[in-house]
Amino acid sequence: MNSRISRSLLVALLALGTASEASAAWKIRTPRAATRVAQHSRAKERSIEATQVVILMADDIGFADIREIPTPNIDALAARGVSYTRTYSMPACTATRSTIFFGKYLSRHYTSACHTTSNSDIEAPTFDSELVSIAELFPGERGFVGKWHLGKPWKTAAGLHGYDSWCAQSTASPRHCGPGRNYFRWSRVDNGVSTLDETYMTTAQVNEAILWLSTPHPRGSFLNVNFNSAHEPFHDPPGFVTDGELRSMFEAMVVSVDDAVGKIMAAVDLSKTLVIFTSDNGTPDVVAPVQGKAKQSTFERGVRVPLILVGPDIPSNVSLDRLTHMVDLYATFERLAGVPVTGDGVPLQDPTGHDLIYLGHRRPTLNDQAVFDGRYKLRRFLDSAGNGFQFQLYDLAQDPYEDNPHGPSHPQWDRMMSLLLARVQG
Repeated sequence: MNSRISRSLLVALLALGTASEASAAWKIRTPRAATRVAQHSRAKERSIEATQVVILMADDIGFADIREIPTPNIDALAARGVSYTRTYSMPACTATRSTIFFGKYLSRHYTSACHTTSNSDIEAPTFDSELVSIAELFPGERGFVGKWHLGKPWKTAAGLHGYDSWCAQSTASPRHCGPGRNYFRWSRVDNGVSTLDETYMTTAQVNEAILWLSTPHPRGSFLNVNFNSAHEPFHDPPGFVTDGELRSMFEAMVVSVDDAVGKIMAAVDLSKTLVIFTSDNGTPDVVAPVQGKAKQSTFERGVRVPLILVGPDIPSNVSLDRLTHMVDLYATFERLAGVPVTGDGVPLQDPTGHDLIYLGHRRPTLNDQAVFDGRYKLRRFLDSAGNGFQFQLYDLAQDPYEDNPHGPSHPQWDRMMSLLLARVQG
């Protein structure tokens, strides 16, 4: 990383969290978070009260997708801020969301997959009740808009995890919420009340985000906007007419998310707001160039995602290739809050990123986990033929498309295997 850019970004992010002498103490209302912060005197030196933070998270839009599909509004964000070009997520929705939410890799705190049926709530993931959510790190108002997908009770879970309001919330993919549900007819939750909405889902989420942004909030407020798009069911968004092919509809949905980002950004005051744009995982397998190497896998197309920061004093048009993971967002806000970093993340304020990251999720029939050091990636996955766990080592410096796996004879095999087993058994 360029040292000048590193220092500039560090100063900007720390400035976002600098509290005045008159507001040196936190104003946290959540007991778990307040107790934790009170234990650390550093919280009196720094807090997030100086600004508000907005996270815009797309669904199923990988790093490659925004390079292949026209996204002028997302491109404009990148031109106004810092892009982390080697950012990684987990291979699927809930795994990434829980990582962002609690700042810990899935293998450390998440022990069951999150499923849905047309007739039931989402099954509850097993979270440590002592964990403080990302929302609880903020002393101001905390708003949530869009896709939840983090367990039941789905009508009230956002409130239980620290959000003051949750609007245009969708449990998961609209089709999971009942027969005949889609983006044009979906089960919507607003502050615990469920209704059937026939407003196009992305439009409804944009409207709620703009309403929140147009309402005065105290310093240190937080808005989390999780779009459902471009998750299936694939369709033509309003104003788009495609040829009906799945890939064409997916691309139209990506463009509609870009339009949504543009509308929300028009309502953002960047002089006092830090905006983060990202996505929960990579390209859906059925619309990826190579099936089997996209979402639900630890291949690059499944886990490499965009990450862009824009805000007060953030440098413009900067690309950083440090190894970054979605778990770092929580760590970044811990640093701003003035409390020790407790999880697996590396704060974005730090001059360097990870030496090693963990990727993966675990389900009884879908278990794909990996470690990656920025060059070598070792995957452990269940063979679909029922042969148990298989292992593949890739050298991304020589094989960026992961076409040529190496076996135990490779010089890096033993080192990477040791690192992988330490993680998946941890």
